[in-house]
Amino acid sequence: MVQALNAQTSTSAQRKEADTWLKEYQRSKGAWITLDQLLRAQGLEETGYFFAAQSLKSKVRHDMQQLDPSDRDNLASSLMTYIHTFRHGPLNVRTQLCLAFSLYAGEFDRGAKADIVQNVCTAFGSTSDTVPVLLDLLTLLGEEAARVQDDPFECPPGEEHPLLVSARASAL
Repeated sequence: MVQALNAQTSTSAQRKEADTWLKEYQRSKGAWITLDQLLRAQGLEETGYFFAAQSLKSKVRHDMQQLDPSDRDNLASSLMTYIHTFRHGPLNVRTQLCLAFSLYAGEFDRGAKADIVQNVCTAFGSTSDTVPVLLDLLTLLGEEAARVQDDPFECPPGEEHPLLVSARASAL
């Protein structure tokens, strides 16, 4: 369906059908497994990887409740693995994965992710080929921390969001 959506030879009707099917599938619980398999696959076309990364970002934003608590905890590790895999590109895929990770980090459960910013610094700050990824992630994590801190539904007034606390602790 991704190929049908992007192929120059596809008709307008084929593209519309593919788009409708993909949007519906993206909302399904089973899409988590498929997206994981796509991002771990070798030799996909860039459009396939981009679709998987963009869909994963959307699932993190809208469908985290579909995951069991243990799967939610494992998601950070999977996202870090995907980001490391795509550290050299394609840039649009890496960007979507970094956005997904920052959204995940903003969904704090008040404890389990207390060291998330330090974990990112440790994972991506040790070699020169991962420093650009580290800078992207720190920028996005900062933006997400500011967003959730200012959202009264995300963080009650007078409290600091744990992502912001984690960022400050890592900065020191």
